[in-house]
Amino acid sequence: MTRQRSILSTLALLAAVLLVLTGEAAAKDRIQQTFDVPAQFTASIQTSNCSAMPGPQVNLAGSLVISPVDLDVIFSKPQHSGDPQSSVEVRRAVVPPNAPPTAAPQQSVVGPMGGNPFLWIQLTDSKGRPLTSEIFLGRCDQGQFSPTIDMALPTEAIGQVSADSCDVSSGPVISLDGQLQTGAIHGKVIFRSSNEVGVGGPKPAEAALDVVIMAAGPTFLLPQESAQAGIGGNPLISTQYRLGSGAAIGVEEKLGRCSAIVQQ
Repeated sequence: MTRQRSILSTLALLAAVLLVLTGEAAAKDRIQQTFDVPAQFTASIQTSNCSAMPGPQVNLAGSLVISPVDLDVIFSKPQHSGDPQSSVEVRRAVVPPNAPPTAAPQQSVVGPMGGNPFLWIQLTDSKGRPLTSEIFLGRCDQGQFSPTIDMALPTEAIGQVSADSCDVSSGPVISLDGQLQTGAIHGKVIFRSSNEVGVGGPKPAEAALDVVIMAAGPTFLLPQESAQAGIGGNPLISTQYRLGSGAAIGVEEKLGRCSAIVQQ
């Protein structure tokens, strides 16, 4: 009896593995992941009342540019199918190369330190985790600063995938719905009594203020046009986000067989 149970368990395990390998058991129709996207923030910072008490007024605005992002829908067949065309990728632009910059509204703060301090800025997320290093601006009475700041911006991708016509020779039609949402951006404005930081001697007096640059970053909708495979036979389907350069970001989402994600 024990041996019979062992054989049945082994057969059940092999059946489960076979289902997974054919893409039916683990099929899904939802994309959700988080990854970093290169971005560039061009700041416009103006200062005044630099020797006032309690401290100078700092006005901060700017614009954010996100690197182009594409979404590949990948249709593939097992290599043993005998079909020389074993995979096809259909690419859709999510963040196009000509996407306009996103403006950051002007914020105004009064610094907690007088005496014409030196200024730095550091970009962070909403929880204060650094997105960049500290960037030296200069002395307050210089009046105007326009740093261009590169960063890796945390981004959440959410999508829904539906399929149709999985067995036709021209291949299935895949429809996408969802969005790419970039994270919030804060700025830590740092005031110090000296620009000689970390070079020995007494530590300069310093203070910092948090400024909300963007409470939420821009949102980009997935392309509404459907993608057709050009490869029939109920292929396996997966998706992969890529930068405009073609470099993969995030992970490849393996959705399963086309027939397992057909819209009901």
